[in-house]
Amino acid sequence: CVDSNPDTEPLGKQELASGDALNAALTRRGSGLKDGWNFLHVRAKNGAGVWSAAAHTQFMLDNTPPRVVRTEPPPGGSSTGQTLRFFLDEDHGVDVLGLRVSVNGQVAPGRQGLTYDAATNCLTYNALAAGNPWAEGKVSVDVYGLKDLLGNQAAAPYSFNFNAERST
Repeated sequence: CVDSNPDTEPLGKQELASGDALNAALTRRGSGLKDGWNFLHVRAKNGAGVWSAAAHTQFMLDNTPPRVVRTEPPPGGSSTGQTLRFFLDEDHGVDVLGLRVSVNGQVAPGRQGLTYDAATNCLTYNALAAGNPWAEGKVSVDVYGLKDLLGNQAAAPYSFNFNAERST
């Protein structure tokens, strides 16, 4: 039996047959699991028909891609610099190999100007280091390929605009 309760007694519940994949068992049951901590509960019956005590094991399920929770500058805000910061909500790390940042429709080659700090979950894009500085005015930004280390990828790019101002 699989659920989000740590103490479920799997009495007479056979949701997972020998050789079954967990996903197949959940599909048969007609319900999925939510992201977060879940539990697998098992009892076995021996050849004499005697059931074992229940065993419970906890596992983490994560099917959610990284999510941008804050940017510097903020969407609709303004900046005098040439650096963008994307703060992410992600517990399992970010796969930086496929990341691409587009500024006003121009994508920097490779990952030039792009760094990721796992300790702060912050993705930083330096337009000068990428060879793609922006001029004054409206700047459109798209981040493509945002994916965690478990393979959960954002379905669409993260996009926002801000106003670039001349530094005084």
